[in-house]
Formats: sequence, C-alpha cells, structure tokens
Amino acid sequence: MQGPWDVLNRWAPSAKSPPNFSFFKYLCPPAGCVAPSLALPVMDPTVSQTVPEVIRTVPLQYYVFFASALFAIGVTGVLVRRNAIIIFMCVELMLNAVNILLTAFSAYRADPNGQIFVFFIMAVAAAEVSVGLGIIVMIYRNFQTTDVNLLSRLKW
Repeated sequence: MQGPWDVLNRWAPSAKSPPNFSFFKYLCPPAGCVAPSLALPVMDPTVSQTVPEVIRTVPLQYYVFFASALFAIGVTGVLVRRNAIIIFMCVELMLNAVNILLTAFSAYRADPNGQIFVFFIMAVAAAEVSVGLGIIVMIYRNFQTTDVNLLSRLKW
C-alpha cells in the first residue's frame, strides 16, 4: 500500500523525505491519493444519449463563434463609445456572451454545474444593473449628460 507521500515522490523525485506535517492526509480519501491522468478527459459514451437532440443539432463551434462575436462587440463598445449607458449595455453583452458559452458547454457535457453558475452570474448582473443605473441617473442629474469624458470632474 502506497501512502500519499509515495505518490508525490513519483511526481517530484527530488523530494526525498516527507515533511513533519502533511496536508495530504486531510485532502486524500482513506484509500490514498491517485495520480491524475495526463491524458485528455474522454466523454462517457452514455453522455451522448443524455444530451437532448435539439442541443446536438447545432454544433458546439457555432455557440463558441456566436459568443466570441458577442464578446468582441461588447469589448469594442466599451472601448469606443463615450455614453455611460451604452458602455453599461456593452458590459452586459459581454456577460451574456459568457453565459451562452457556459450554458452550451454544460449542455454538451450534460453537467448542470455550468447552468448553476449562469444563474449566479445573472443574479450578480441584476444587482449590477440596479446599482449601475442608480449611479448613472445621479450623474445625469448633476451634470445633465452621460458622457464619460466629463466625469473627470469627480477627481480631486
């Protein structure tokens, strides 16, 4: 039976003696640590039956290209535009591009973790919208414009 330190010695042969305290006994299951495989993960053949047919009709590359285009449009809008509301909308566009990718990858992997993460991103985005629009409204009330170049007056 190999202990966790023996597995580590295979990964780092320069380490000759175990330290006095090791985190491995807290991180490894009782059966001991198993060295990770260096091969690429292979999808389970049963996963293809769990992915709905509607999802499989559109290739994954199309989702990646679409989300990349949306993200590029968002970055361009943030860098080029001067209106605070348009910049705010472009940031939301970038968040939605990431959400599309997470949803597509989780659907293709038949793993709900990506969709759960999308739910939390949408919750944070909703909070961001309420705070951001409140700030933009207050700036408009004070300066009668939403041009971000005029906001340099906020500096000392």
